[in-house]
Amino acid sequence: MKRMKDNRYIEKIKKTKYFNYMLENFDEIDNERKKFNKEFITLINQKTNEMAVVLKCHLIIEYYIDRYLRVAFPTIEDFDSSSTVQIHKCLP
Repeated sequence: MKRMKDNRYIEKIKKTKYFNYMLENFDEIDNERKKFNKEFITLINQKTNEMAVVLKCHLIIEYYIDRYLRVAFPTIEDFDSSSTVQIHKCLP
């Protein structure tokens, strides 16, 4: 029963504009994903002590959330994340 319900939900998702957009733009989206992963791995692999790792992870996540929000909500113009980016650039 649950499996049938899950399948109906999946079929419903497949009919959405968002799903179709993702299918049509798969190569571009996949390239962005690869670029994101490469950039994230470069940032996370920088040498730091344990406390700096926690701070660095927080800042990296915040940075990517800001990037996501700018794309997901382009009508919002007043993002103030410059302090986060500046702090991130100061990390060793």
